[in-house]
Amino acid sequence: SFIYRSFISDGVSFTATMLLKCIKPKISQSSYQEIIHTLYKTQSQWIMGKSLEDVQDSLQPVFELYGMSPSAQKQCLANSKMSNELLTERIKLIEKGGLYVTPMILVNYKEVAGSSTPLMMQMIDDALDAKTKTSASKK
Repeated sequence: SFIYRSFISDGVSFTATMLLKCIKPKISQSSYQEIIHTLYKTQSQWIMGKSLEDVQDSLQPVFELYGMSPSAQKQCLANSKMSNELLTERIKLIEKGGLYVTPMILVNYKEVAGSSTPLMMQMIDDALDAKTKTSASKK
């Protein structure tokens, strides 16, 4: 399966990631994929805010389209528990996966970015085969 993970590199990506994390359980999977697509498509419009407040203001209409009110957005961004979870995940990705740039493709925490498509497909197939063998041996 494909898992989208944000990588927090600055306050801008932190803000967008927090809002995504808050809205995900409230919308369908297809709407979640749509909002990610919309964020990337409109990134040039919201990423260059002069302050994090500008970024939040620019992101607000995108999240409103998917039913997240401005007050819900503010409440989300003030969630310190979620903030700590995201920062812990960032540290884990750096320490365990060696993640240092985006975009980056990892298969079982091994970087495949920059690899040829056949090599990437082989790494993915090998990872899936290993998982299948592990699951079969547990039965």
